[in-house]
Amino acid sequence: MHKKENMDITETKTVNYEEMAAQAELEAESDKVASAGREVPDNEEDATDEKEGNRLLVNFFKEYEFDNGVEKQKIKSIDLSGLLDLTTVDGERFDRILAKLGHRPLNKFTDITYCKHVAMHVTNLPAEFFNMLNIRDMLEIVGAVHGYFLFG
Repeated sequence: MHKKENMDITETKTVNYEEMAAQAELEAESDKVASAGREVPDNEEDATDEKEGNRLLVNFFKEYEFDNGVEKQKIKSIDLSGLLDLTTVDGERFDRILAKLGHRPLNKFTDITYCKHVAMHVTNLPAEFFNMLNIRDMLEIVGAVHGYFLFG
């Protein structure tokens, strides 16, 4: 038998799956509240910043004014570079959120709801912000998330 040496794990993260399920349920419920009144049917290019070459910086076609409860912010772009720090636990969390929503897309990486929750997580912006976006801007986010998972 070949024994591998130097197999130390530098970081160990314990996962409380009950807490993750509770968080997923809370996020799914907050999405239902934030999305109340919207009709969502049951069936179901990667954004680049040419000046800096950051394909995870999504520039919107228009500027949005968003009240975060403390102040009004003007948002013209969002940085999705937090995608680089996602873990397997984060992926499980997103899957649990979709399950709690009763949403089962054919391809989650091109699904608006899945990509919205990924973007919410990596930008710390709430569902209300993403729900107010023009569809063209949301599809830019979907393209960036899809491009990241497809091409890395």
